[in-house]
Amino acid sequence: MDKAIPYYADITDIVLKNCEAPFELGDIIQRFGYLLEEILEYGDRAEKLSEKVKQAGIKFRKTLLKPEIHIRELQECEQNEIWKIVINEEIEIDE
Repeated sequence: MDKAIPYYADITDIVLKNCEAPFELGDIIQRFGYLLEEILEYGDRAEKLSEKVKQAGIKFRKTLLKPEIHIRELQECEQNEIWKIVINEEIEIDE
């Protein structure tokens, strides 16, 4: 997996050029950034992604980590303020 991670900038460029709905683009990048930083512990790469997002002028809004799971009381969920992710699902990684 480590070999694939450095190419995230290329993935971001592709998404930036091809996504028709800017709010969906932000959601995708937010989740990806959160996963890079918090789950995979690639903080330096997440920071580079964040810089590209700022350069592209993309604004984040609060977004559910797993959009299919709607929660009535968002205050009960942990939130990541950097990526504006509402953590409504626990992610486990197989090692």
